[in-house]
Amino acid sequence: MRMFVTSDGYPFYEQPDGSMTDTPIASECDMQWTNLKEMLSDNDEDYPNEATIEATLTQRKHYCRIRYNHREAY
Repeated sequence: MRMFVTSDGYPFYEQPDGSMTDTPIASECDMQWTNLKEMLSDNDEDYPNEATIEATLTQRKHYCRIRYNHREAY
């Protein structure tokens, strides 16, 4: 699953149907876009001098740790 990090630091995951969600499990998401192009368009509008990037391995590990810690806490 491809993961992207927006310019304001939020992770988004590309689902099999092409939609972008803020969690790897689409049914648990709070934010969603129809596709990557739509997400990039909205992000560029809000943050014109910064870019959404495909997550690096370090970023993927970081957000995985956050999800794990969140689940353990609740």
